[in-house]
Amino acid sequence: MTSGITEINDDLLEIQPQQINFTFELGKQSSCTIELTNHTNHHVAFQTTNPNKYGVIPNLGILKPNSICDITATMLAQSVAPPDLRCKDMFQIQGTMVHRGTAEEDITSNTFSKESGKYIEEKIRKIFLTRAPQSPVLDGITATGIDDFEDMKSKINFMDSKLKKLTQVWSKETLKTKYITDLTQENDELQHELAQKMEYTMKLTKEKDKLQGDLAALKAKYPKRKSF
Repeated sequence: MTSGITEINDDLLEIQPQQINFTFELGKQSSCTIELTNHTNHHVAFQTTNPNKYGVIPNLGILKPNSICDITATMLAQSVAPPDLRCKDMFQIQGTMVHRGTAEEDITSNTFSKESGKYIEEKIRKIFLTRAPQSPVLDGITATGIDDFEDMKSKINFMDSKLKKLTQVWSKETLKTKYITDLTQENDELQHELAQKMEYTMKLTKEKDKLQGDLAALKAKYPKRKSF
C-alpha cells in the first residue's frame, strides 16, 4: 500500500445492528443508535454517507484499536408516508486505516479516496421503517403488533450484542491493568535488589580501604620487611 500502513484481510469495522430501524410517525423525527467496533490493532477512520432526509452524529471520526463508538442516526420529520412503509434508503459507512496521532480535523474526502491505492472498506445498511402506535398512517388498518414485536426483538438482540462487546473490552482492559501491576511489582523488586547490591558493594569498598590502610601502617612500622 502506498500509505505505509500494513494491509489486512479482516474487516476494519463491525457494524451493529445489521439493519437500521426507524419508527415512522408523520411530522416527527426518529432516531436510532448504530454501533461501530474496531477489532483491529490499527487506528481506523470512518465516515457515513446517507440520503439528505437523514442526519448522523458524528458523521466521521477515528476509532482507536479495539474500541467501540456509538453514532446516532436521525430521520427528519416527514410529511408523507411511503407506501406500505417500504423504504429504499440505505446508509453507507466507509472505513480506512490511518496513522496513530491522526486527528479528526485531518480527515478529508481524500482520506477515503481509492485513487491513492489505500484499502477503503465500504459497508451498506438498509433502512427499515416500523409503524408507530396510533400513527396516522394506521388509520383504517388493523395493527397486528408483529412489526412492534420484531422491532423490540431487534433492539434486545442489539443490546445483548453491545453488552457482550463491552464485556470483552473490559476484560482486555483488566488484563492490561494486571500486566502493568505485575511489571510495576517486578520493577520494585529489581530496584530493591539493586539497592542491596549497591549497599554490599559499598561495604566491600570500605573493608578494602581499611585493609589497604592497615597494610600501609604495617609497611611504615616495619620498613625493612619485604614480605608486605
